[in-house]
Order: sequence, then structure tokens, then C-alpha cells
Amino acid sequence: MLNEKFESIDSRLKTFDSIDIGMKNLQLRLESSGENLKQLEKLDEKLNQSINSLKNDITKSWSDVVKSNSKIVDNEAAYLRNMISTSFSDVVKKDLDVVSKEVISVRRTIEVANEVKARENNIILFNFSEDLDVAKDRGNVLGFLRSPTDESLKDEDILKIFRQDICVLTETWHGSSDDISVKLAMPYGFSFMDYLRPHDPNHGGIIVYFKNVFKVKKIELPVVNSFESLAIKFRCGKKTILLLAVYRPGSVPITPAFFDELTSLLEQISLLADYVILTGDLNVHLEKVHMVFIPIMVWSKYVFRFR
Repeated sequence: MLNEKFESIDSRLKTFDSIDIGMKNLQLRLESSGENLKQLEKLDEKLNQSINSLKNDITKSWSDVVKSNSKIVDNEAAYLRNMISTSFSDVVKKDLDVVSKEVISVRRTIEVANEVKARENNIILFNFSEDLDVAKDRGNVLGFLRSPTDESLKDEDILKIFRQDICVLTETWHGSSDDISVKLAMPYGFSFMDYLRPHDPNHGGIIVYFKNVFKVKKIELPVVNSFESLAIKFRCGKKTILLLAVYRPGSVPITPAFFDELTSLLEQISLLADYVILTGDLNVHLEKVHMVFIPIMVWSKYVFRFR
């Protein structure tokens, strides 16, 4: 019995030894697990660092991508704006060119219409005996004109009535100084002097009618190519007057040669009399502001003190 108990106790002691060994093994495993946990913690830190580094890299990369794309977008937008601006500018320029041409066309049409309208005012010469009372001239003319117009002529239809001592006609086409039309058009008590176009007497031409009370002298003028001219000199009271009649064909484009020749002619005759009267038809329209020769005319007026 006692041996059995000892054996039982010995068996239990072995069991306790086995348990102790197991506990030690467990303790060793726990210590090993602690080391592993520490290593895991270190790995976790490294992993966190790697993750944070990756996040930073991703953020920087995205920022660079956004910046790069932003630059590309800005460049594309600028290019598009330039294209739109250029296209719009071209369209506006073309439209402005079209409008400018239309304005020029309308202006020319208005100018032509004004010229036609101005030429509707005709000059009529009457060979009436002069009354001592100048105021009666208008009544005499109205009375004469109302008869053939069935009394439809109104006082305002007559722009101006004046007595004529000298009359200058241009573009007369009279062909010869002996033409019957020249004599028929000449008022009673008048004489005339004329200029015929040398190479084409049936076109152009100038006639100056003047009262016989004037002692008139024809002035020889130098030959010019750009216009026709006739100069006469007479005395009015104590003053001498030189009348220069000029005709420049409107069908010929105006050139600097015209102003050069006219200036040269005026320089030659300006000292021949106390006064110089320049008259005729120059076909230079000073009301047209776009004419490039207006400064020359203004200069000539200043130099020769024209009024």
C-alpha cells in the first residue's frame, strides 16, 4: 500500500515537473512573442513611415500633375483666346473695311447729287435797260419770267439778281471768235475777248464779256498744259485790275502739275496790277475734305492773299 502511494506521489511529482517544464516553455514562448511584438511594432512604425512617405509623394506628384496640367490648360486657353481674338479682329476689320467702302460710296453719291443739285440753278442774262432805281430790277425780271411760266414762278425761286459789268463764261465750245452764238449772247453795249483751245476749238473755251466803258487790254500768258486761261487788264477808278479766267477740265484727274503751273502763272502776273481777280472753273472741290490738294490751295490763298 505504501509503495503504491509513493509511486502515486512520484508520478504526480513527474507531472508537476512536466507542468513546470511546460510553464518554462510557455514563458520562453511568451518572451519570444514579446520580441516578435516589438519587431512587429518596429515594422508597424516603418510601415506607417512608408505610408506617410507614399502619401507625401502622391500629394506632391498630384500637385505637380495639377500644376503641369494647369499650365497646359492655361496655354491652351491663351491660344484659344488669341485665335478667337484674331478671328474676331479679322471679322471686325473686314466689316469696318466694308463699312468704310459703303461710307465712301454714299459720300460720293451725296457729292454727285449736290453737284447735280447745284447745277440746277441756271444763270440767265437779260438785256434790259438799266433803271436808276436798282430795286426795280427784281420786279422787272419777275414780270418777264412769270409770263412764260403761267405765273407759277415764285419770288423765292430767284436766288439773286445783279447787274452785270463783266461776265466770264467757261467751257463755251464756241469753236471760233466769229461764231454767231457768241454775238447773240453778248448784251448790248458790251464787247468780248475769248480763248480757244488750240488743238480742239469745239471743246473747252473761255469768253469774257465786258462793258464798253472799260478800256480792256489782253495780257499774253505763258503756255500751260493743265488748264486754259485768259487774262485781261482794265482800270476801275484809279486802280488797275487784272482779271484771270481759268478753266480746268473736270474730266481730267487733278495733278500737282496744275498747282505748279497755276502758282507760276500767278507769280508772273501778280505785279502787273493793283488787284488780281482769279475766276473761272477750276474743278477743285474744296468742300471735299479727303482731297489731298486742299493744303496746296490754302497755301496759294495765303501766299497770294486771295479773298
